Amino acid sequence: MSSGTGISQIWSFVPLLFMGLIFGLVLMPMAKRKGRSQWLWFLAGFVPGWNFLGGLWLASLPDKSISEEVKALLNELQKFDFVPKGGQKPNMSAEPRNWKCNCGMTHEMNVPSCPECGLKRDYVLKHSSQI
Repeated sequence: MSSGTGISQIWSFVPLLFMGLIFGLVLMPMAKRKGRSQWLWFLAGFVPGWNFLGGLWLASLPDKSISEEVKALLNELQKFDFVPKGGQKPNMSAEPRNWKCNCGMTHEMNVPSCPECGLKRDYVLKHSSQI
């Protein structure tokens, strides 16, 4: 009787091995596209729990070709100073926040005319002698 029990225990692992083989074969090509080790992910398919959760994590990673294209684009943009180097933040506000009237008052850009003298903002900005 003990020999029959041993064989039935061995056969109880067959579904787990079959599922691991399926997960491993599904994860291998996915790992190749993501630039990861194919054989490591094939073996990960045999680990219950990790095969599914690890497969979801692997699927969420960007493809290797996309990552390489993004890196190449960033390198090209850095040549033209479109991407700041060394963590510097670019000055995003090229337009002034305030405008100064001829009478000396300073106003925000959303104020269309000076409440003191009545000059229009657009006229002052157009005819100002800013260098």
